[in-house]
Amino acid sequence: MQEQEIMTFSEGLQEFLPDGSVFLEEQNSGVLWVVSEEGVLYKDVQRSHHDGHHHLPNWTRIIPSTP
Repeated sequence: MQEQEIMTFSEGLQEFLPDGSVFLEEQNSGVLWVVSEEGVLYKDVQRSHHDGHHHLPNWTRIIPSTP
């Protein structure tokens, strides 16, 4: 988290995933991450249709698929 400067001033969350990676949500900036020991697997922001703005994730959850 320190290397990628992942942080949020309030709220946010982390969730450990079945494959050992971690889902992280930066609530204030709207950035969603999936990271593992190998590095960043996913990083994106929930962009708004209003320039310069983003949507707040509001405690996003990962729903695993069932086999």
